[in-house]
Amino acid sequence: MFFSALAALAGALLQEGSASPPCSAARGNSASPRIVTPNTSTLESKNGSYYQGCIKLQSDGSKPDIVVIDHGLEVAGYPTFDVACTSGNTSVFEITYSETWDLLSEYMGDGPYTLAAAGDTYRVNRYNVLHAQQYTNRLIQGGQRYQKLNLSSAGELKLRYVGVISSVATTPPTQLSGSFECSNNDYNQIWQAGVRTLQLTDIAANSTPDFYQISEEGLLAESQSPQPYTSLASGALSQYSLEFKVKPVTGGFGFTVLSDTLGSGVYIFVDVNTSFMSANLGSTERDSAAIASTTFSSPIELGAWHHVMAQVNGSDIGVVVDGVSLFNFSQAVAFVGSFGLGASLGHTAYYQNVTLSSLTGSLIYNSTLTDRAVLADFVSSNNPEAVSVDGARRDRIAYAGDLDITIPTAAAIDSGLHYVNGTINLLASNQLLPGFFIPNVKIQQAPRIGIIPFNVTGLIGYSFNLVTTMCEFYDLTADDAFARRWSGPVTKMLDWADSQLSSTGLFNISNAAFGGDWNYYDPPQTGGVAKFNALYAFALKRSLPLLDAAGVNTTTYSARFTDLQTAMNTHLYNPVLNAYQLSDSNSNVLSQDANAFAILAGVPSGNISASAILSTLRNQLFVPAGALAFSNSSVASGFAPQVLELDWAQGTHPTIRGNMDVAWRFDAGGLFAVNLTAPIGTTGVVTVPRSLRRNSMLWSVNGATVLGSSFNVTGGPKFMLQQLA
Repeated sequence: MFFSALAALAGALLQEGSASPPCSAARGNSASPRIVTPNTSTLESKNGSYYQGCIKLQSDGSKPDIVVIDHGLEVAGYPTFDVACTSGNTSVFEITYSETWDLLSEYMGDGPYTLAAAGDTYRVNRYNVLHAQQYTNRLIQGGQRYQKLNLSSAGELKLRYVGVISSVATTPPTQLSGSFECSNNDYNQIWQAGVRTLQLTDIAANSTPDFYQISEEGLLAESQSPQPYTSLASGALSQYSLEFKVKPVTGGFGFTVLSDTLGSGVYIFVDVNTSFMSANLGSTERDSAAIASTTFSSPIELGAWHHVMAQVNGSDIGVVVDGVSLFNFSQAVAFVGSFGLGASLGHTAYYQNVTLSSLTGSLIYNSTLTDRAVLADFVSSNNPEAVSVDGARRDRIAYAGDLDITIPTAAAIDSGLHYVNGTINLLASNQLLPGFFIPNVKIQQAPRIGIIPFNVTGLIGYSFNLVTTMCEFYDLTADDAFARRWSGPVTKMLDWADSQLSSTGLFNISNAAFGGDWNYYDPPQTGGVAKFNALYAFALKRSLPLLDAAGVNTTTYSARFTDLQTAMNTHLYNPVLNAYQLSDSNSNVLSQDANAFAILAGVPSGNISASAILSTLRNQLFVPAGALAFSNSSVASGFAPQVLELDWAQGTHPTIRGNMDVAWRFDAGGLFAVNLTAPIGTTGVVTVPRSLRRNSMLWSVNGATVLGSSFNVTGGPKFMLQQLA
């Protein structure tokens, strides 16, 4: 949709080519990169987005030739291109990826992304093109609208079928079971964007490729950030000796020590070509300025095996290669964590025979790194479950909080609930001894069997989110087997929360490690925090149907909700703010999401009304210039039927009993009408909107004249409602 503006910015537009277009028509330069738009078509029977015409790149070695492919929307999958012919030096050809136009000017595009092994680390791929052939990347680029093609060596390339083979579903939103359409095209595009977002973040089981390649020669790392060795104890390691053999093939090699579960630690960068070594905080040498660096004279040769030992003693780290001490330094940026093996951009290395031991010689881990089974130790194989991740481009990890937001959309389009179920299998299996859950899990991990014997987690709100997700899944599917399977973990979580009540009756956070949230830039909250109490109340309320279906006596949990409701209205509702305050120790600030969840849970009662709280949020969060950054859109919708200034709307919502079809409209005279077909065996209520164009409440209901504003509906025959005056 932004094609015209981009074309004007970048220069001449190259139109889509014919089946065999003349390559001489496609030429440009770095000052004015060409923009091409792809055909969405089939390449080797795989769906994707490609420019099928011929793209010619020609550089004199000093001035690069650049072409930008604008896919027009987010695409995800395996980059691919055909080389039709080459001449001269075509050894420096690169493709950069970005979701936004602005970041195409950055060498790394909008990356790198090192948080998980579910996609390529770098957002630029390098190719040494030697002859005509098809190139298809082994690893996934998770989400991009733009690809920037850059030839900077003195030569000429002619390319065809440049684009991305899709790794996710690409069914047009209009062809899905669930649908929505109305008289406002902006709303239609919002719906379609939501569907497409879900498609991009739904990952089919066993569809992510192995991150590393394993062979008899060892673990091969090619421009890949180190993925940490993972065990129950690895994240707490602070003193150890790491040994391995490495054969750098191109450029050098790199490894991390004191790495957290997302791969960030002290990265040791070894460049064989320049005899340079540095230590950086992160997963690559590009993540930070060097903590320490050195040059070395002891020869490390490309193509030869070398023995490396790294000794970690808290802040002190030393590196020995082939028995020679090359690098010793102290640092104050990372103190506990595991190790990982990788290679920086443009580097390739094989690894073998890794051993991790304590400084006293006790073995912690060892492997030859020659068997594919070792990938599980680094959470780097394919994904055993169909999962929904937090983002296509990044983090490509399962988060409980994100899943709670995803499930309504998944249900509305009827293609995502099995992804939700797979993600629940993964997340809910990571329950800790007291009852709460790990908030995020890499998708390459198989569901655990048994409780994790630890007693601290982060993002405690996400544990409540996971409970409400499971309960909503049950509400949507009426799957009693699902309810029986997960009722135990749900009650264990709710019982732990009950054990954390203070004398005020509020759920209390005493350990700041629990008190973080999605807004990572804010400090953790402790004490009686309104949001966490509202989430607990919401989880209690939502859990009752699931627990009842599983045969659990819900009397206790219903009573706990009532008691918590009283405590929140007594100690957290602030009549001056006319809303729930941030916490029992911070009474001057209202919390947007706390008030939203409190309303969803039905906490306001008596002289505290949900409508008054919503009015407060609207007054506080809207200013003459518009909505503030944290708007109230998440809490102001859905509480009463509205027509939103539309002339008509129609849609289909899938259910376990069949589809529900509804269409409403205003006729030329402003009279309102609704047609509804619901599945046999269902019942419901149709309530007319408040903002009708005619005030009359006189209706024709399936031919009978009726006065009213809400009407009972039985599934099966079509329900027809027509305003009469």
